[in-house]
Amino acid sequence: MQDILYYIHTYGLIVLFLIVVGEYCVPAMPTGIVMPAAGIIAGQAHKGIIKVMLISLIAGLVGSIILYLLGYFVGSTLLEKLKIKHPKIEDKLEKTEKILEKHSFLGIFICRLIPIIRTYVSLICGTVKVNFLKFIIFSIPGIFCWNFTGIVVGYFFGGKIRF
Repeated sequence: MQDILYYIHTYGLIVLFLIVVGEYCVPAMPTGIVMPAAGIIAGQAHKGIIKVMLISLIAGLVGSIILYLLGYFVGSTLLEKLKIKHPKIEDKLEKTEKILEKHSFLGIFICRLIPIIRTYVSLICGTVKVNFLKFIIFSIPGIFCWNFTGIVVGYFFGGKIRF
């Protein structure tokens, strides 16, 4: 977390934007660290919690769109390669697909709130060609809820951490 705090504090909110885009594109990113770190920066570096929230929401949406488009154009091939290379994620992918099948568009929102699955939902939605506008509409509240929770935790409880 110290590294993330350092880079955001030193180089500004553009680094936060890039880290959050990466977090939404790459399942291996430490999701439990990025948002609280953003909240700490908002509180300690006087960046403004509203500004940090807005940047994280836009960045999360950009990252989700990138993964959706990747799924849209090369999703089936990519998913098969992922399953072969990382057999453990097959369960996560199947779980994501089941949530989407059971809850339709509300499933997008639900998946946004579940660690690891929240990243794969964009790829799967692109792969099965979910309506893009509905994908965006149902992603925004889920991204907001996830980011808001982490940022608020960092904002209010991160006062003891120094960078």
